Amino acid sequence: MNMLSLSEIAANQTAKVFEDVDKMRQLVPSLFATNPHPRMSGKYAFTNTYDILLHMHNRGYRVASIMGGGTSFRKVLVRMRNDKHRVDQRMPEMCVLDSHDGSTPIKLAIGFLDGVCLNGMIAGDFFYARRYLHRVPDLMQQIMLELDDVGEHITRMNKRLDEYTAYTTTTAFKRHSASNSRVASVSRVRTRSVRTCPMSASIQRI
Repeated sequence: MNMLSLSEIAANQTAKVFEDVDKMRQLVPSLFATNPHPRMSGKYAFTNTYDILLHMHNRGYRVASIMGGGTSFRKVLVRMRNDKHRVDQRMPEMCVLDSHDGSTPIKLAIGFLDGVCLNGMIAGDFFYARRYLHRVPDLMQQIMLELDDVGEHITRMNKRLDEYTAYTTTTAFKRHSASNSRVASVSRVRTRSVRTCPMSASIQRI
């Protein structure tokens, strides 16, 4: 059973043709904008979103989903994954949010998705995020430097998740063991009470 919405399915389908530049220009023109919206002031620092994604793609990150960006200036959300960072069912993701009409600053966020149920249900959360206003002249350089550290951020995130998983698993095991011990203790007390009950002894003599 497919639990994705129609927009999520469309986003996944769009991601599959990421390397087809001509197709991408038709589906997500915002990625290839060469200038900001006319209403933006001269202080606006323009960045080409496709250059950011291509930089990540060349480092082994594949585009998993592309939402929005239907016009040249609208905001677009791109989710990227790198299989070398996968841990069991946990899949770290790099999310890039950008626009060219002033509706949002550039946002880079790192999080993860994890399987939580046999029916295919997944859950996730963000562990790291940075935002950049379109106002600095070396904006693209700052973003590229940040992307150079993505692997380190993901490594630290996985370490934190491993520590948390180990803690919760150990705690749950201790609680389960304590509960079993308590049940066994109560059971033994009740058994002794029945065996020493005077009424029970009288019945046995009769």
